[in-house]
Amino acid sequence: MEKRFPTYLRVLAIVVLSTIFIMSFSQLGVKAYEKFLQQDQKFAANTFIGTVQVSGESTKQANENLIHTIAEWQSKSRLSLTFADRKMTIPMDFIHFSLEESVQDAENGMDNPLFATITETNIRQLLKEIVDEQVIERVKVDQLQAEIQRQAGLLDANERVISLTKFFEESVSVSVISHAKKQHIDVKSLSSWVESTHPITIPAFGEFSFINDLSVNAGNWTDEFLTQVASLVYEASLSTNLQILERNTSQEVPVGVTAGYEAKVNRNGMDLKLANPNDFEMTVTIKATQPGVLIVEISGYETEQQYKVVLKDSKTIPYRKIIQYTALLPSGSETIKKSGKLGYSVSVYRETYNSLNEKLDSVQISNDFYLPVNEVVLKEIPVESEVIGRDDMELELIEEGEDDHSDEELDAQLRVDEELGEDSIEEKLPLDTKEKDKSID
Repeated sequence: MEKRFPTYLRVLAIVVLSTIFIMSFSQLGVKAYEKFLQQDQKFAANTFIGTVQVSGESTKQANENLIHTIAEWQSKSRLSLTFADRKMTIPMDFIHFSLEESVQDAENGMDNPLFATITETNIRQLLKEIVDEQVIERVKVDQLQAEIQRQAGLLDANERVISLTKFFEESVSVSVISHAKKQHIDVKSLSSWVESTHPITIPAFGEFSFINDLSVNAGNWTDEFLTQVASLVYEASLSTNLQILERNTSQEVPVGVTAGYEAKVNRNGMDLKLANPNDFEMTVTIKATQPGVLIVEISGYETEQQYKVVLKDSKTIPYRKIIQYTALLPSGSETIKKSGKLGYSVSVYRETYNSLNEKLDSVQISNDFYLPVNEVVLKEIPVESEVIGRDDMELELIEEGEDDHSDEELDAQLRVDEELGEDSIEEKLPLDTKEKDKSID
């Protein structure tokens, strides 16, 4: 029994291997015969390889059709990678197509893939052109590779753009990338605003309108309050790469607004409009953490580039004093009819830095100029019958009952004085009784 058992096993093994060999040979023979016949067979109707229709074509014709279509796609189309506002076009020689395999595996009457490949080495080389190593570490390169190959196999005549944000690891999320804070805001208006408005999302490559997107017309807020809110949104946006499409300023620095950061808005057509140049959406949140304190936050993906706002060439422009003489004031008295206000000029720059804190760029965003408001002082008419002016000219005393000088006349007078370099303007004018009482009060 000990000798027969090994012999039995050997015979059984020979039989099994012979059977497998015969079956495999027959199947391979059939497959080879089918492939041979396919050289003259034509693809059935509604057969596609990628986006190329090969219905009614032989294998050779399908290969020639694909070669021609791929060459045309490579010369006219683009496949790009993007992150934030940066884009990198994939070189066509990085992508290789497996034509023979694609044609041989194509099934009649179906949509079949056109096999394309790109190496992981080439992908990492592309990523280094638009992001730094910290971002690359957060990208699922294998999934990105599969998507590039799929998109290439479509041979789409239009440009195809692949955003890296779709291939970030789950741990990567949006965060607050810029904020601005303002105190001493009207508590009642601010409370009403926070209750009525919600965070606004600016779509990728989309736009934002302060007046329209925040439903400003639905509330009873003053233009002064709306300008304070819009100015804070504008200030926060300067520390991002958001683009300024529309921004307005006043002739004088508004109350509660810092020169250089004003964004005047109203319901009569003045708006603050921003554009998002990134391939991901950004969110503007306006909130109040405590009474009278307004905070604006802008959220999005962090990038290797940082933006800083720099105010340069700040200047203060002194106002002039206009003296108006009147006979209706008590002896030796004077009163301020209009308080003076300093003017300002300032240039605003946005500087771009990389992850090593090296300056990459500096762009002037605006050059704001605010006129000074001249002070108007009412004085009693001097005892003398004349007042010596800037050119030693005699000013005639205006009889009581005549009209005051208009603001236009005073402005014109001021411009002349500015040209002459004088610090004040003296003139005589009357006031009626009501104006006198009002001025004294």
